[in-house]
This record gives sequence, C-alpha cells and structure tokens, in this order.
Amino acid sequence: MPTVLITGLTGFIALHMADRFLSEGYNVRGTVRSKEKGEHVLWLPAFRQAAADGRLQYCVVEDVITGDYTRAMKGVDVVLHAASPVNMSNDQTWEEIRDPAVNGTMAVHLAAAKESSVKHVVHLSSFASMCNWLETMEEQDGRVYDETSWNPITENEAARLPDTLSKERLIALGGMIGGIRYCASKKFSELAALEISRRPEVNCKLTVLCPPTVLGPTLDTITPPAQQGWSVGTFVALLAGKQAPVPPAALLNYVDVRDLAQAAIRAVERGVDGRLGVAAGHYDHQLIADRMRTLFPHLGERIPLGHLGEYPSIKGPKNTLNSAKASELLGLSYRPFDETVRGAVESISSMERM
Repeated sequence: MPTVLITGLTGFIALHMADRFLSEGYNVRGTVRSKEKGEHVLWLPAFRQAAADGRLQYCVVEDVITGDYTRAMKGVDVVLHAASPVNMSNDQTWEEIRDPAVNGTMAVHLAAAKESSVKHVVHLSSFASMCNWLETMEEQDGRVYDETSWNPITENEAARLPDTLSKERLIALGGMIGGIRYCASKKFSELAALEISRRPEVNCKLTVLCPPTVLGPTLDTITPPAQQGWSVGTFVALLAGKQAPVPPAALLNYVDVRDLAQAAIRAVERGVDGRLGVAAGHYDHQLIADRMRTLFPHLGERIPLGHLGEYPSIKGPKNTLNSAKASELLGLSYRPFDETVRGAVESISSMERM
C-alpha cells in the first residue's frame, strides 16, 4: 500500500484528507507537534480502526520550521502539506506573519525533495493567494479569479502596511492589516513551493490546491466545537440563540471539506501537476441560518433569525473563484449546499450529546 504523509494532522482539513486517503487504501502518516496531539488523533472514532490496524501513524515534529522531517518522510510516496499557521493579528509585523508560513513551507518541500520515494507533493494553498485583498468587494464585483490569478501585493507593500493606505481606504478594508498580511503570506508560501518544485534535482509532481472558505463536518469529535477553528466556529456562532447576530461572511466563495479532500486524492491518482482553484459556489451566513432552520426545525430556538431571505454575500457585490479546471482535470463535482450544512450541524450536535 502507498503511504501519504500529511503535515499538521490535527487540523480540520488535514483530518478529512487522512480519512479520504485511508478510505482509498493508503497508509497515512501525519506530523503533529506533540505525542499528546498524535494520540488525540488516534483516539478519534473516525480513526480508531485504522490506528489499530497500523494504517494510521503519527510522527512528532515539534517545530514546523526547524524540526527534522527525515523520519517523517522516510519511505512515503505522497506528501500533503496542510500545516500552516493562521495568524491575522494586527499587532504583529509582516515578518512575524510571513516567516513561519514561508519557512515552514520550505522546510517541508525541501525535505520531500531529498526523499527519493516521494513521487507527488500536494500543497494546500488558498484563494487568499489569488485574490486582490487591497480592493473592496464593490471594486471587485463581477471579477472572476482562476489559476492564472495572483494576489498582487508585494513584499514591500505587506511590510509597510498600513502606511501605504489612506485612512479612507483602511476603513473601507475593515482595518484588517493582519488579514491582508496573512493572505500575502499564503501567496509567498505558494511561490516558495513552486520555486523548489522547479529545481532540476526535484523529480516529483506538485499539485497546488487553492480553496476559499472551507465548510462542513468536523472529524474531531473530542475537542469542544467552540475551541475548534474558523470553519467549525461559523456554525457554532449560528447556534448561539434566536436573537444572536448573523455576522457577515468574510469570504464569499466556499467548498465542502470533503470535496476538497476528494480533490487531493484525485490529483494524486491522476498525476495532476499545477495549480487548481477548488470552489463549489457562493455562501452567506444568513443562508446557512435559514437552511439550518429548515433542515433542523427542532433547533429553531438556537438559530439566529437575522434578516430572513436576505443574502448580501450572494446577491450583493461579489467575486468568483472559477473551478472549471479542477472539474475537468479531476472529474470533480460538488455536493449540494444543504449537505454541507447538514454535515456540519450534525457533527456539532453529536458532540453535544456525548
């Protein structure tokens, strides 16, 4: 059986990647930062059988930048780099946001390049590396991004923020300097991966997946939902009570985490090189709330009313991630939005009953 190494195994997306590769007969090895985190994964209901069968293992790499990946990489056929810090702090410098992301990417890709058994690397990037985050959505309305699109921000611009923006522009962008820098770090991490892949001594294929917001069920049924990340947090916030606010969606395009995992394994199976945008369509938090109310009427008192039927993220100014290339090369189709909502809510509800 081939073996895939997944970095950052405890992550929301990485767990689904592991689950999908296991279901297709791969052995999975994942990097974690501590033994405790590794044992946590092995104890999750979705993975107990694979762990007992020896098909799911973990390898401790305490630091994603300075850690030694030699043992983790030994004998693997595929490397899926999913570990990347999410840092949107307005209080940190560009270097403090950029360096862990870029240097961590380089450490993994350089280690993969040295391991002769590795034939394919999948790099999990983001729509953040494609989109222009220095423009408002009104300015981007109708714009379509694809694999040829790059976030235009430069290193110099990212470092000098907010000095390069007028007060009016900064307000229009929501004051999210850390968010803009985070998106820039995704771009420069991806560029680092591409540069390494083009070196003459590197003989493995590289697939780069660029998803927007990733939604769907969590496989971490032990960690309380409120302590999990953004994707799970979206649904936790929309179960906070009938009078709770419905926040605007930060990103307007989405993909189900299970479809993203399917894209990764299809890329490996079909030997696809290159960059792929992976998106199912547009979403809105009010739409999620309204669909939750229909799908789970018994939860009605917990679901915010908001403004029924008003979906500014869908009906208002918006950009679009065109994923036609992924559909063509990977034979990829996307599950209905209701299935994404249902899966997410059911996974959270199952934990609340435990």
